[in-house]
Amino acid sequence: MQQIVMLPISKVHNAEIGKIRPLHTELPQYQNLKKTIATVGYNGAYPILVRPMIDPITKAVIPGEYLIVNGQHRHHIMTELGAKEIPAVINDKMTDEEAAICMYQLNESVPTKLSEKHEHFKSFCARNPGMTQEDVAEIHGISPQELGKILKFDRLNDQAKALVEQGKIPTTKALALATVPTEFQEQFLERAVTDDTKTFVQTIQDHKKEIAVAKRKGAATVEEKVVPKLVSLAEAKIILEKALRELKAASPDNVEEYAKLTGRKDMCEEMMQVDPHTLAYKEAVKEQEKTEKALAAARKKRMEQDKAIKELEAKKAKQDSEEAEVEELSIA
Repeated sequence: MQQIVMLPISKVHNAEIGKIRPLHTELPQYQNLKKTIATVGYNGAYPILVRPMIDPITKAVIPGEYLIVNGQHRHHIMTELGAKEIPAVINDKMTDEEAAICMYQLNESVPTKLSEKHEHFKSFCARNPGMTQEDVAEIHGISPQELGKILKFDRLNDQAKALVEQGKIPTTKALALATVPTEFQEQFLERAVTDDTKTFVQTIQDHKKEIAVAKRKGAATVEEKVVPKLVSLAEAKIILEKALRELKAASPDNVEEYAKLTGRKDMCEEMMQVDPHTLAYKEAVKEQEKTEKALAAARKKRMEQDKAIKELEAKKAKQDSEEAEVEELSIA
């Protein structure tokens, strides 16, 4: 078992090689961790992991200086809180590549973004050109399929990447979108944000099938297009209300974002505009259905009344018959 030691915080540094992500001090996980450490103190049972710092020129160990392998957020919190030392475990035999792999496997106390995972693997593969995708996945403890999904992030256009980073497009929808050529992805962005995952993935699959069928029929070129999404007036109203809320909350100083939201609002208003003849026809159909339902209800009520009358008549006839029999008996 490796020994836990107390290291001066000033002698512990963030590593560049193999670094998965920047500090995410804005995330709630970070704020909760900071609040816990500030309130009850640092739990020494969870030390950070470090390795000796190496001089990049001489390749010699720099005495007393260390690089963080796991624990950069805890180290940053302790620094912010004014601590002088931090519990640590020193691995003095770890190479750069081993550190990079270890960083990927351990740094999940604060979620790692898809782009950060992609950047890690892109950098790792560049430093190890002789490794296959299966080799890279195996030493990182993930499946080749999972690695393949992460590497697909590079197939997204800049707008899609930005929406993924902002959390507006989840990973599953991002991976589906990555199967569409980058020059056509912009057409799907709105739906990638607003549609539920199942609907969006199905839209992409249907789109790809349509393209495949056209290619099998021998089309020289196949135009990429989006199958229009049909929405009800109620759905269109909800979308418009959301667009108006976002536009109201946006700052006009951010010209690009404000223009984008204004365009979305205009598009939603257009969605609400339906041809008067279509509306009149739908209203007429609705009235006809209402009338037919009323007639059916009236017919049903009349049948029930007729049945009740027949039952009363039968009961009266039976009563008359019984009275007649009694009368005959009394005469006799």
